[in-house]
Order: sequence, then structure tokens, then C-alpha cells
Amino acid sequence: PAVPMLSLAPFLLAAASSCPAPLSPDGPVVRPSGTAFCLGPGHTPTAVRSFDWKVQLCSNPSPRVLFTWKNDSRLHHSHRNASDYNRLNFSIKELRLLLKAAQPDDSGTYSLEVTLENSTVRTHRFHVSVLDPVGKPELQLLEQTAALGSGKCRVTLNCSASGGGDVTYTWYRGGEWIPTPRSPFRLEEQIDANGWHIYTCNVSNPVSWAHQSLQLGQGCGSAPQKLGLLPLLTIIVVLKLTLLGTLTGVCVWRRGRKPAEPGPEESLTVYEDV
Repeated sequence: PAVPMLSLAPFLLAAASSCPAPLSPDGPVVRPSGTAFCLGPGHTPTAVRSFDWKVQLCSNPSPRVLFTWKNDSRLHHSHRNASDYNRLNFSIKELRLLLKAAQPDDSGTYSLEVTLENSTVRTHRFHVSVLDPVGKPELQLLEQTAALGSGKCRVTLNCSASGGGDVTYTWYRGGEWIPTPRSPFRLEEQIDANGWHIYTCNVSNPVSWAHQSLQLGQGCGSAPQKLGLLPLLTIIVVLKLTLLGTLTGVCVWRRGRKPAEPGPEESLTVYEDV
């Protein structure tokens, strides 16, 4: 028989509408903190004898049971803090787990173990990462000195961002991408002392991104100026033009390789047909 609907406590919602589209198992689930998402099997199994929802958090490697149920018995849950219940809902009808306002501490591996009436055990795992968005980076000019006899300046820039997790740093000189330096948040360059130079630091993680730009003026002792959205727009335009050129080249190459299609056969006149 299918899993029956049980009478749950007020903090456990059984309505399927609260959990409409579960995420696929056995793959990474990356979400920003404060958002809601749902975990569950792609298809609701039938003829269920029992099931267990378990979690192994990154902050606490000891696995624990969240919910467990056996046929002809009530739903049991583990002892959790009252604040956890406010953001953890469960739909027993579809075996779906809803995390409301998820926090980084909720990151870990969630698993649903379902035992069918024929003793077959099916396990669905979800590797969940909840990340805080990155903050706007602080881009600083640490050093700016003259390189003797070369007409160039040695500059050292430092980029730091608060919050977030799994942060990646990307540097741009004007609209040109700079290969990642040895220290991803610190950049050392030699620049023309008589030119104007714009440097942009972009910080990102799988759920967010932010940037900051500095303009270095002429002369090795000039004070840098922070810039707004213009450098980022320049970078986006350059990337789009590069992508468009690549796609155009691929289309032309494919068109050149495609053999010409034979034209329609000429129809015979009545006399030729006879």
C-alpha cells in the first residue's frame, strides 16, 4: 500500500504545495543562505515499509536521524533545537524534506533510505552546500614605487572580501583578464608611469559576486580613485564580443564543411517522357 498521510505536529507541514519541486539526488545542491529549497526522490515510491531521513553535517561529522517512520506507526523525529523546527518541514505523503531559510550550518550530506515491502532498500543522497553571499570587496593600493631607469611603476594591489564561502578572485586590467597570481587576493604589476590604468577585482562564489575598481593616474605617486560600474560594463562587453566572434567562426566553419545539397531533378517534357 502507498504511504498513508499521518497526523503531524504543527511544525511539520504535510502539504505538498510547500515542497513542489524537489532537487535531484546524487548531485551537488548549492544555495544561498536564507533561501528555501526541497529535497526528495524524483518519484514518490509506493508500497513503503519504512524510511529514514538522515544527515551528516559538515560542522558535525556524526550522522544523525532527522525523521523515521515504519508502516502502521507514527512519525518519529530526533531531538533538535526548537529554532531548527522553524526552518525544517516534512511532507510524509511525498517523502520530501523542506529547508526554510537555510543557513551555512545546514551544509552536509542528506540521505533518504526507503525500504519497500519486498525488502528492497533505495537510498537517495543530497550533497548540500549553503553559502553566504560575498560582500563588496575592498581594493587597496599597498605599494606604488618607481622602477629605476625604466619609466615604469611597481604597484601592489590587495583585494579582500568579507562573508561568503568558497570565494574565487578574478583580476582585470581595463577589460583584459589577468591570469590568477600566486596569491589570488594580491596582484603585483609593472605599469607605464605616464599612462592611466584601471584595475578591477571581482570576487565570487557559486551563489553571488561583487566587484571593486581602482584607477591609477599618471606618475608613481598619484593617488588611486575608486570607480563604479563602468569598468565592469567594459569587461562584460569585451566578453560578449569575444563569445560572439567565437560562435560566428564556428558557424562559418561548419557551413564550409557541409556538402552542397543536390538540386531537384529536371522534369521531363511530355515528348521526352513518351
